[in-house]
Order: sequence, then structure tokens, then C-alpha cells
Amino acid sequence: MQLDEALLGSGNLRCIAPNRLYKKLSVAGIRTASLRWQGVQLTLLHSPCPTGVPVLLLHGVTYSAASVFDLAVPGYERADFSTLLQLTWRGLDTWALDFAGYGLSGPRPYPDTETINDYVAQVRAASIEIEARTGVLPVLVGWSWGAQVASRFAGHYPKSCPGLVFWSGLWGGSGMINYMREVRFPKEVRRRNTPTHAAADFRTPVAYAPEVRTAFISHALSLDPTSPTTGLRETVLNMPLHNPVNITCPVLAIHGELDPVVQIDDITDYVAALASPHKWHIRLPGADHNAQFGHDRNRLFDAIADFCITHGYKHAAILPQDAI
Repeated sequence: MQLDEALLGSGNLRCIAPNRLYKKLSVAGIRTASLRWQGVQLTLLHSPCPTGVPVLLLHGVTYSAASVFDLAVPGYERADFSTLLQLTWRGLDTWALDFAGYGLSGPRPYPDTETINDYVAQVRAASIEIEARTGVLPVLVGWSWGAQVASRFAGHYPKSCPGLVFWSGLWGGSGMINYMREVRFPKEVRRRNTPTHAAADFRTPVAYAPEVRTAFISHALSLDPTSPTTGLRETVLNMPLHNPVNITCPVLAIHGELDPVVQIDDITDYVAALASPHKWHIRLPGADHNAQFGHDRNRLFDAIADFCITHGYKHAAILPQDAI
């Protein structure tokens, strides 16, 4: 893949024309919405189900929501590997946020000063926007780095989080995870991504079809050939970044049995430490870190939908007032 340096602009190199992506999303029934946060335009993807519980998907440390939550794979139905569409089909009003500097969102002017708190603030802005549009606060569904951000949000804004899906996330509260000790993160504010890195979450060949891996590499690099390193730096240097003892909302912790990133002791310790009396832990058999692309992905989608429908606020009249 040839990267056009003329597209670099303010540091968010992009290989795919935004208008082309908007058209592809629109054909699939996925809309986009914009909001301003600290002078930055953030983009929300929206797969609408007007009568459904709203949920907000938060992506990982390197690739945007438009990559990890919506993938078209040649030879399959359009929705087969789209978390957005699959959750909508299961009755959820599904939203996904591109964090600043990723995908269709603009970059921050001073990314070198970013911390996880900036990501939490973006989730806060997106939640307020979704509540303004629907009258209902969204359940947070965070994957990988997004799970850490969602967990920190739930602890800081307990009355603004009706529920949390902690999906393939890290905690580290019982000590630094061995996996993270081995990670070398780029010193640059933005990293240049590679096909090898884009394939990094497809570590267990029996868990997915090879054509899915190929499609993801192409799609992810076209949207995010570079990405911020804030989340990786924060995770390696400053774990734990969130505290389960502050979380009182219902929580579903879910991860793949074959996930090489999430260690079972870390996730069980996290669940045990949660203040919430309503908490569940599901380990998906045969699934890798990116279970949304695996053979048994429907089990993941069913678990998320069942939890969100049960614990999401279905009517604005029962929304709590935020105490913060």
C-alpha cells in the first residue's frame, strides 16, 4: 500500500477519502454525526434502532471504530463482521466513537500532553450528545484500550453510566501484567502503522478465517495508517488507569479464552474488586482478543446485547441526574 505523504496534513495520515467511506457506511445503513470537543471535531458512527437501548462502542489503542466495529469481508454478507450492524439487529441503538486523532475524527493540536483523562472527557461529550439526541444515556461497551477508558469513565461518572461492558480490557491492579512489561511503545506522538501490526490481534489462526485477517489489514491501514500512542504509553507506564472499587453500575466482563493480551488472573481480580453487586464474567471459548472477527462471534454479540437490553435505560423518565 502506497501512503500519500500529501495527505499527512496535521499528522493524521489517511489513505481513504472520507467521502468514499461515508458513502460505504451510508449504503450499509450506518450514519455519522459530528460533535465539537475542545475545538476538535469528533465523529460518531450510528447504526439506528430508534426503540432500542443506546450503546456507545469505544475502540482500541491503534485503530478506529470504523475499522474494528465495521468490517466488510469479500465473500460474506455485509453485516457478518460489523459489530455495529450485528448489535442493531439484536435491538440496540448502536453508536461508536472515533477518538480524537483516529479514523474520521480530527487530531488534537497538542497530542503530546494527552492522558487517559482526555479520552474520558471525549466519552463524556459523546454520551451527552447521544442523550441529547435520544433522551437516554448509553451503556458503554469498551474494547481493549476502550475498555480501560470506559471503566475509568464509569468510576468517575457513576450516575452517567447505566452499564459497562468491559471487553478484552486490562486492569493491572494486582500488579503489572507480564505481557505489558514486554511491550515497547513508540516514542513518537503518532506511530506509523504496518501490515504486521494490523495483524497483531489475529494471533490464533484457528479462531478466525484468513480472509478476515486480510480484509482487516487493508481496511484498518486505509483508515489509520498512523495513530496516537497515548493509550499505549499510559498503559505501559501508568497502570492501573482505573479502579473497579469506584464502579457501582452493572458490569459484564467478557474476553476470549485464547486472548494473549488479557490474563485470566487480571480479569478475575478486576471482577472481584468491582463495587457493583451486579457483575458477570464470561470467557468466550475459542476466541482471540478480537472476538468480533472470530468464528463464534455471534456468542459475543448475543452476550453484549442481552446485557445491554437488561441494564440499559429504556426510557428517559428514569434517567438519574448526574451528581458531578
